[in-house]
Amino acid sequence: MFKVPSGRLPDHFMPWVHPFTSVISGPTGSGKSVFVRRFVHNIRHMMTPIPDRILWCYGEYQTLYGTVDGVDFQQGLPDLDTLDPRDKHLIILDDLMDETDQRVASLFTKKSHHRNISVMYIVQNLFHRGKHHRTISLNAHYMVLFKNPRDVSQIMALAHQMYPRRTQFFWKPLPELRPDLTDIY
Repeated sequence: MFKVPSGRLPDHFMPWVHPFTSVISGPTGSGKSVFVRRFVHNIRHMMTPIPDRILWCYGEYQTLYGTVDGVDFQQGLPDLDTLDPRDKHLIILDDLMDETDQRVASLFTKKSHHRNISVMYIVQNLFHRGKHHRTISLNAHYMVLFKNPRDVSQIMALAHQMYPRRTQFFWKPLPELRPDLTDIY
């Protein structure tokens, strides 16, 4: 999706600005964790300023984690009270959709910008019916959507929510961007 072999990104690329909140959504096996691993690997190009600490919280351990350098791994949700707000943090919440509670929602609504934390929330369902998922989704600064061959209605629903009367504004840039999008495997 974003290779930086020459050290040059497409002219229209803009790094994500810290502190941010983001949702990365797609079906199981679609490449969400691989996308985040590459994001972290290319962090100097992908995010500004660069975080002092990266904490990857997971629900189920994956062998992929052994290939990621410079990251602390933890099973389950993080204890935000242990994070020093003077440091810039990137917290990755991987496969914790069912464990999401008020703590994660408050991370998206207030703690991210007050405590110097960027968040990448990896989910399998963009419209999960969890109690706090809508609040989280509405407060995401960035969204990354992976193809779901079984159900394109999630992306169509998002397009309708963003542009209720003019969904073509959502779809129009896709052919233009397609040359920059490559298979992440």
